Order: sequence, then C-alpha cells, then structure tokens
Amino acid sequence: IIAADVKEFIPMEQAAASPTEVGADGAPAQAAMISEPIVGAGYKDYPLSDSAREIAARLAQSKRNVPHYYLTVDLSMDEIIKMRAT
Repeated sequence: IIAADVKEFIPMEQAAASPTEVGADGAPAQAAMISEPIVGAGYKDYPLSDSAREIAARLAQSKRNVPHYYLTVDLSMDEIIKMRAT
C-alpha cells in the first residue's frame, strides 16, 4: 500500500451511490460492489440473534474500514528436504 492508494480510496457507500461508467461496448466499466444473495436450492436462511448480527456487523466494518494487504513469500526448501532425508 502506498500513499496514492490511500488518497484514491473511495468508501463503499460513496462508490455504491455513484453511477457506474459505461464502457465503449455498452457494458458497465465497473462491476457492482454489492450484490444480492442467491436464493435457490441448497440454501436456507436462519434467523440471526442480536449478538450474531452485532458480531457480523463489526467483522464487516473491520474488514471494510481498515486498509489491509496480503503478503506472500516464496521459499526454496530443497536443501532442508535433502538434509532431513539423510
């Protein structure tokens, strides 16, 4: 994450409220950020308790409002595997 990423950040509420731009082919240039749930076979809705709703809201808020990023590391374990084999 760099300063430009933070400066260009648009909260989801503002992004959802603004109209999406249409590309040259007539398709939306930006996918909808909020989608409706899929209802059908294999899905069953269960009522949520107030505490479960509060937990879900806080988890979603922490994911949405705090900038975060993921790191990966590639390691070569060949030498260690050879050492363990002996």
